[in-house]
Amino acid sequence: MKNIIAILFLNCCVLAAQNENPDLNKLVSIDLTGYSYTDATREITSKFGLTFSYTSNVLPSKSISKGRFNNQSLEYLLNSIFGTNGIEWLLNNNQVIIRASKNIKSNYYVEGIVKDVSTHTGIAYATIEIKGKQRGVVADHAGRFEFSLTAENFNDSLVFSCMGYDRHSISLKEALKTNPIQIALNASTVVLPTFEIHKKDIKIQLWGNKRNRSISSLYLDTHGQQVALYIKNEDARVGKIRSVQFYLCKEGNTEVPFRVRLYFADTATGKPSADMIEDILVVKPNEGKGWYKVDLQKLFIALPKDGFFVAIEGIFPDDYDFYYQGKDFDLGTEQEIDFIENDEFTQTVSYGQRIGYARQSGENNTWHYSLSHTWFQIRKQALGVMIAAEVEYSKEKIY
Repeated sequence: MKNIIAILFLNCCVLAAQNENPDLNKLVSIDLTGYSYTDATREITSKFGLTFSYTSNVLPSKSISKGRFNNQSLEYLLNSIFGTNGIEWLLNNNQVIIRASKNIKSNYYVEGIVKDVSTHTGIAYATIEIKGKQRGVVADHAGRFEFSLTAENFNDSLVFSCMGYDRHSISLKEALKTNPIQIALNASTVVLPTFEIHKKDIKIQLWGNKRNRSISSLYLDTHGQQVALYIKNEDARVGKIRSVQFYLCKEGNTEVPFRVRLYFADTATGKPSADMIEDILVVKPNEGKGWYKVDLQKLFIALPKDGFFVAIEGIFPDDYDFYYQGKDFDLGTEQEIDFIENDEFTQTVSYGQRIGYARQSGENNTWHYSLSHTWFQIRKQALGVMIAAEVEYSKEKIY
């Protein structure tokens, strides 16, 4: 779940014609021999305008050995490349969704519910991860989950967590004995720092790229795609981060959940580094388009003197179809999309948020996460992601 990577693209307008499925009988010519499957998706996107969605580990690691096509149908091309080696594809508007073939079954299948130990109610969007493997799933709005695993995971443990609760782990062997399972989490106790700021000595401000409206938006592909804004602590103030805010655009699905992340700044590279929040924080908006505020006061997150990053990450909960607005969209896990470094719109997808972009003053503080597992910035980007943070700090400089 952590470090599941996606590449992104920036959108400025919506072209209705690109909601239609492409002509699969169209004759095309291309040579993909020797390409990796990831590079093949990029080449097809470049030449034929299709975009791709797929899990980070679904594509074969080997290169394509027979990839020359000359005046053959687009459908034949897709079948030849993405209809073998244990994968299959389906078409949703202008997007090719690649997934593991349903004819290939997983070795182990765990399902169940994560509940609050006191109230016995399901915990919405709890996370279930393989310990030490950075792979997992997000439960649905009622705490229910399904997890497919392979034989290599037989000796692993599953870790259950949610913001505000203590973590709980169980071996896969034990889980399979009582499958489906019920996991009860205890509410955690937050230990506050020892220093105290008196009310008369504090100031509350909103930092970041806070505008009244967006002029562009970025589609957040599910599970792994991130965009972050670096927020400076100009005078090295001492205090805490009270809340973070995200501008959600009406073109996206403003009801779907997403993950909130805060990062320390790497002073050497200027990039995001370590997570400031230990547990995974998943939120579900309920206010429609516009600014959505996430209250962090109970976490008491200290304000770093070197500034910090606030990021929004697309996720893929077990109840994705509860939020999807289309039909016949059957995708089992996270998605991944190619990056196009211009302002041309390439596709419309019904699942997922669209985060707003607006003019930014001064230097470019917007960062994106790439397939190469690194943070990067778009060259000459005039627009900044619309993210802000409400901070509370001492009027006296302490650092």
